[in-house]
Amino acid sequence: MTQSGPPVRLFTHPDCGEPCNDAKALLAGRNVPFQEAIVGTNTAVEELQKISGDFRVPVLVVGQSVVRAFHEESFHQALDAAGYTR
Repeated sequence: MTQSGPPVRLFTHPDCGEPCNDAKALLAGRNVPFQEAIVGTNTAVEELQKISGDFRVPVLVVGQSVVRAFHEESFHQALDAAGYTR
């Protein structure tokens, strides 16, 4: 089942490890389509800084909502508020 709602982006980094893997697994488990933005270029770093005010990943962006760091319930709350079903 494909869901629709506000665009979802997930900022990650290759060295992020478990937090980024858990974030991607949560999105996949809820069948939420998302764009992964891998922070590895200056442009991506600048965009992450502008959006989150920080350089740490993962960062979930759901429409205008920004969730810094992976906290399962915070991710669920942002997706619930955007209308994505669990």
